[in-house]
Amino acid sequence: MTATDYFRAMTRRAHRLLFAAARIVLPVLLLALLAACSDKKSGTNQPAGQSADGKKPAAKPPEPLQLPAETLADLTEASKKVYDAAVKGNAEAILKIGKMLLDGEEFNSDPELGAKWIRRAAESGDLYAQYELGEMLRNGNGVEANDAEANTWYRKAAEQGSVEAQLALGLAYEAGLGTKEDYVESAKWYTKAAEKGNPEAQFNLGMMYREGVGVKQSHPEAIKWFQFAGEKGNVNAQYNLGEIYYRGNGVKQNYAEALKWFTAASKQGFPLAQSSLGQMYRTGDGVTPDLVEAYKWLQLAANQRVKHATKVMDLVTPQLTPEQLAEAQRRVSEFTPVKPAP
Repeated sequence: MTATDYFRAMTRRAHRLLFAAARIVLPVLLLALLAACSDKKSGTNQPAGQSADGKKPAAKPPEPLQLPAETLADLTEASKKVYDAAVKGNAEAILKIGKMLLDGEEFNSDPELGAKWIRRAAESGDLYAQYELGEMLRNGNGVEANDAEANTWYRKAAEQGSVEAQLALGLAYEAGLGTKEDYVESAKWYTKAAEKGNPEAQFNLGMMYREGVGVKQSHPEAIKWFQFAGEKGNVNAQYNLGEIYYRGNGVKQNYAEALKWFTAASKQGFPLAQSSLGQMYRTGDGVTPDLVEAYKWLQLAANQRVKHATKVMDLVTPQLTPEQLAEAQRRVSEFTPVKPAP
């Protein structure tokens, strides 16, 4: 057999083997292809967690919230109506039942169960519940304290317009509670709450403008926000306005304005303001000198451990007659702090 004949024989053998293999493999491949097409039509080859029509299955409904049987038995008629509304999914009613459980109103206090009800209302989108849940997470009331999660719920409520949540976010970013300190972000949320009239936010924003933290320093802006807050009774704003006008910080010195704001803060029992007011009555800055009135305010401040007030008292007391001292002490004993109008 020549080399050519050998090569031709091997070629014919290889062809026979390939033909035999094809007779076995091709039918298997054809069956697999048909099966795949069948699966696609029937929808059995969809991704995990997806129904045959290509949609995700409906979320499992949350477990219904319930009150203990003994609690249900003690509900008043009014509370029963609230409970019935809550069971039907009314977010406001769910929140109310949660707060009743939290505060022990009408039935025994159960903070953990109350937290579950409030969380359910928050998850439904109720902004008041979202803020309340944020407060619970901030303070660890009924749940484990978690500043980061508290901020999540504050933000949800703040974005819906909750002034209290906007203030809380401002405080969180300023103090670094559950997040990094971010004075620009803090000023942003304080501004939102301040523009809606929240006096604490107005005071905090005023301080940021005064110090140039998170915003460009501006004494006029600081005074503007202190003024808004002070007129609403914020005692810190009132005291700071008194200091600003007394010392002429960023404004023309004005003893009459200083006296006005120190008096407002002093009447609320703010010790530093009482000390400053007593000093003004002693020296006659912006007011007729009155040692009896000076003693009254200095003594009230000294009672709250303001050291400067105690030192000035040592200068005032020797100048009083026995009758004046008795009158001053009477005024001290009769003093009752006033609360600002809501």
